[in-house]
Amino acid sequence: MKAAGRGLTAGRERFSLRRGLVVIQVALSLVLVASALLFSRSLNKLLKLDAGFNQENLLIARVGFNRLKIDPANRLAFRGQVLERIKATPGVKDVSEMDSIPLTGGGRGNAVWLEGRTSADKVDASFNRVGADYFKTLDIPLVSGRSFSTTDSRSSTNVAIINQTLAQMLREPNPVGKRFVVEATPGEGETTYEIVGMARDAKFEDLRESALPVVYLASFQDAYPSSGRQFLIRSNLPPTNLSASINQGLREFNPGLDVNLQVFRSMVEESLLRERLMAKLSGSFGVLALVLASIGLYGLLSYGVTSRSKEIGIRMALGAGTRNVLSLILHEAVLLVLIGVAVGVPVVLYVSRFAKSLLFDLSPTDPVSLVIAGLVLMSVALVAGYLPARRATKVDPLVALRDE
Repeated sequence: MKAAGRGLTAGRERFSLRRGLVVIQVALSLVLVASALLFSRSLNKLLKLDAGFNQENLLIARVGFNRLKIDPANRLAFRGQVLERIKATPGVKDVSEMDSIPLTGGGRGNAVWLEGRTSADKVDASFNRVGADYFKTLDIPLVSGRSFSTTDSRSSTNVAIINQTLAQMLREPNPVGKRFVVEATPGEGETTYEIVGMARDAKFEDLRESALPVVYLASFQDAYPSSGRQFLIRSNLPPTNLSASINQGLREFNPGLDVNLQVFRSMVEESLLRERLMAKLSGSFGVLALVLASIGLYGLLSYGVTSRSKEIGIRMALGAGTRNVLSLILHEAVLLVLIGVAVGVPVVLYVSRFAKSLLFDLSPTDPVSLVIAGLVLMSVALVAGYLPARRATKVDPLVALRDE
């Protein structure tokens, strides 16, 4: 062979500028692909998270009746009529009213402590006033005790259901039958409630939250009923058909009602808009990076095959087979990717730290995402290198020898 030949094996020359650029491309591609995998996997974990209740087949109905000017003393009864009208809609399986829809970030808070203890033992808890079928509608099991009933009225003892986290924070493993005190607020003194049930923990304000202490109060005991109510409806009917039926039924019941309907699952997905946007953007940049990296590898290897055609022809004349030639060309592609990955991994580990707050249940240095990103880049390198390598096997040894 000619000493001045440009073959990779003929002298093992140092990386050219082209090879350096390809290595940089691979390193940057690793950063973008790994980021895309982190955000996508984080979003997937949120969408598949067990929130403690069944999120499927739920419809939200927000009903306002402020225009009807109903006297506060009659609002509870009117809300009950609206509830019964929704329940009578064909296809409705369960329905319940509530102050705050789960995962909407609503709900008031206050401090509570067990009766017989002092305010020094108080625990800050979130509150939600719910209907009798709330736990049934959401498929939240009661660990002990009972649910609310229509007999839990304003003339009966104030009752409440607490979740497991609050029971633990109150240091009371079996709270049913115990009583707790709610701290006084401006305009309202301390209030005492009897615990009639303990419910399993469920996400209350946000999917990302740790378990919160929650107090559920009976809707029928609401001393200050508002001129509007939120309902959760469970049905196996298509949301579009169910929405039309409920809307029509409520309009027939009272044309003065303001009705707004929304699919619960759609509401959850809208609340994850930031996570979805990050996953889409990072995914788009990751795909673009892979395309650029593959083009760079393909161009470099194609140039190498052209400049080494004589060397390849001589090798084939001396007995090198198709597999040997393929291995010769693909070896450079794999080597460049490995060097690029080695350069890119520290960059990924450094950059991903800034995305920690955007990830859910996933470490910024997640090894699975890094391994998958590396394998994707390796696959792209093999695909990008195969065409030039395949073309190299078509070199005619006689032509190469004649040129020599």
